[in-house]
Amino acid sequence: MLEGIDDIDWAALRHAYGPADDVPGLLRAAGSADAGVRDEALDELASSLCHQGSVYSATAAAVPFLARLALDGPGDRLRLLWLLHGAAAGSGREYRRVRRAVAAALPALLGLAADEDPSVRRAMVWIVAAGQEASLPLLPLLRARWEEEGDAGVRADLVTALGLLDVSADGRDARNRALLSAPEPPVRTAAVTDLLRTEPVPLPAALVEAALDAHEAAPADDDHHPWPDTYRPLLDRLMDDPDAALRAVARGLPLAGVLTEVWRDRERDVLPWLAAAAVDTEGLCRVARAGAALPGGEPAPWLEPRLRSEDPDVRVAATHAALRLRVPGAVGLVLRLMDELPEEAATCRLTPLAAPGAVVPAAAEVFGAAAEPVARRVADRPRAEWLDVLLHFPALAAGCVDELVRLRPASAGVLASL
Repeated sequence: MLEGIDDIDWAALRHAYGPADDVPGLLRAAGSADAGVRDEALDELASSLCHQGSVYSATAAAVPFLARLALDGPGDRLRLLWLLHGAAAGSGREYRRVRRAVAAALPALLGLAADEDPSVRRAMVWIVAAGQEASLPLLPLLRARWEEEGDAGVRADLVTALGLLDVSADGRDARNRALLSAPEPPVRTAAVTDLLRTEPVPLPAALVEAALDAHEAAPADDDHHPWPDTYRPLLDRLMDDPDAALRAVARGLPLAGVLTEVWRDRERDVLPWLAAAAVDTEGLCRVARAGAALPGGEPAPWLEPRLRSEDPDVRVAATHAALRLRVPGAVGLVLRLMDELPEEAATCRLTPLAAPGAVVPAAAEVFGAAAEPVARRVADRPRAEWLDVLLHFPALAAGCVDELVRLRPASAGVLASL
């Protein structure tokens, strides 16, 4: 299997950790009859040859031997195919050379495209797709496999691979549109995802609905996919069009929080779904951020269970959300929080970007003069984390100057304003 391995000057090649003179030994170990030896060798090869997505001169030299091991080795075929996929999909100065090496090794492996194991067949499709332009001569193989393949997952992957590689836009479009009525939801999802990939924004409503129907029938997480950069995950693509993303949210997809981050003018549309999903501090902080951009002033009965939560952080976050939404009675909620949970109201960090103690000062930011009861409470019992409230109430600040002096440097801004 490894004939010719000693004819290569491995020491002159490099991998992630330097000279590649250890690669021949690792390749031999990857063909060992001992499963433990094989596993350790494959771990080392993956780390050295495809380190965090980067490939090297030694990667290209190792590809033919990895292919032989995948074809005739004693085991671990799927791991070896994944390693070949990592090589074909790799980046770095040597990526073109490595990709050509994988393409040159593929003809000997084509029989695996009909392997009895669907996982092996899928891995072969991914390797072909990862080769991009180097894999174009293998398009007839993919089309032939499509005619014969019976597994829904492999069929879906074949649709995606054909869409990424097919140079005939008309043929690709016609094939995908015909597959929108395929009986297998993964195949329909793959077809509509490929159609949406090249559609201009705004995305066609009919395609968006077809995508949501297919996704609803067979939800899939494609955040960690094996496809080249030309692929656009379905949910990522829907986010390019705020109306499409909003339709997805209305259909139950968990995109409401992302939608408010990407499209900052859609807070009002998204708020009902954000509120429904807000069961922890993260969700409540998203509601608060969205609410800060809205006129607010409406009751929020859905907040009541959160305001009574046994988790202090949830109660703080719920009070913050009530403030930002300008819920009637929000100032009273802050006063209650200051009495019941003074430490949490002072020090709870709501989000990575929020300053500690954001809730109490926010009362004055949002309600202005109407937050005077909160400012009086701070003047009576000053705490370093709450003092910014007094910036809005200089008369109350003047009445507690001695305490402000004691609380320097936290009080420096208030003292300077006086």
